[in-house]
Amino acid sequence: KLENNRVKRIRSSNKYNAIFQGVVYCGICGRKMRIARYERKGIEYTYYQCNSNRLSPGTCKNLMVKCAELDKYAWNEIAKLCKSERLLKKHLKEEIKPKNSAKDTVQKIGQLQKQRTAIMNWYSDNLITIEECTQRLEALKKQESLLQKELQQTKIEKTTDVNELLNQIKNMEMSYDNKRTFISNHIDKIIVTKIGQKGSQNYDLQIHIEFM
Repeated sequence: KLENNRVKRIRSSNKYNAIFQGVVYCGICGRKMRIARYERKGIEYTYYQCNSNRLSPGTCKNLMVKCAELDKYAWNEIAKLCKSERLLKKHLKEEIKPKNSAKDTVQKIGQLQKQRTAIMNWYSDNLITIEECTQRLEALKKQESLLQKELQQTKIEKTTDVNELLNQIKNMEMSYDNKRTFISNHIDKIIVTKIGQKGSQNYDLQIHIEFM
């Protein structure tokens, strides 16, 4: 019984609490990467694993990443960003680039502006009356107004306080609980891609950090 208790304590001491649990996403298929635990010789190893592969092995090419490895790497990247006002502002500026849906809306607005120009030309060439010109321009104006509202909704609005992030990282004690609190307050996603041969020590690990 004493021996069993000793084994249980050893196993418990090897458990690893992943600080980015819940915010890690697969960079290939987009699904969440869940915590997967594997035990070898009484020692538990903890990984971030794409949920596609957990549900149906081999459906996603993204490899599992050791939690300790990713946590250290991602946290160092966050700390590096949050120690430089220039780097942090640059990173946040890159994040607010329009998504594809926003680009589509911008294109539609551009098409409406071309139609407006065409209508004005028709009126100048006496092809339509002033009443027809006014009516058509008003219709285009209403369409553009709706598209502008749609554009505002599809843009990613960043409300991150740069100075707050800089100060928090600078003054923070690097405990597990403090890191988790920081992540839950400021980190939206950690997008992870790990490409290589399964079981090989040679692989390419890339991450992208998205702030709230």
